[in-house]
Amino acid sequence: MSRPRGKSRAALAVPVLLGLALTGCTQAGMCGQDIRPSPLVSVDAKPWIAAHPDTDVRVCAEGNCTDGSSVVATYGALPTTPFHDGDSIEVTVQPIQGSTTVESFTTTARLVDGQCGQWGARLKLDGDGTIAQEDR
Repeated sequence: MSRPRGKSRAALAVPVLLGLALTGCTQAGMCGQDIRPSPLVSVDAKPWIAAHPDTDVRVCAEGNCTDGSSVVATYGALPTTPFHDGDSIEVTVQPIQGSTTVESFTTTARLVDGQCGQWGARLKLDGDGTIAQEDR
């Protein structure tokens, strides 16, 4: 005699989802990705791009750079010791036209142990060049 399949799948799904919620792994897009030891720095550049539509943005963290025009993310260097609350990373955001740097803004971002164990910082670049930290 066979059991109805719908109930057994639901019985398995509920504990799995509950376990993810209890560990803080509910943010879409992060928990399904590999966790890297390098800090992940993302900059929401949409306000800058809206104010300066002829530019893109280059985000650099410890020498690693990525160009983009929306939310730009890059990884910092591998740490020599594990991260702790209060650790920080220097981030430079450069509006660019083609490959030419138009301006340069630098900030020290506080690293946060984000969802599912990935350390990093989420920043926002306003249209006037102000960089603000968005994560807690």
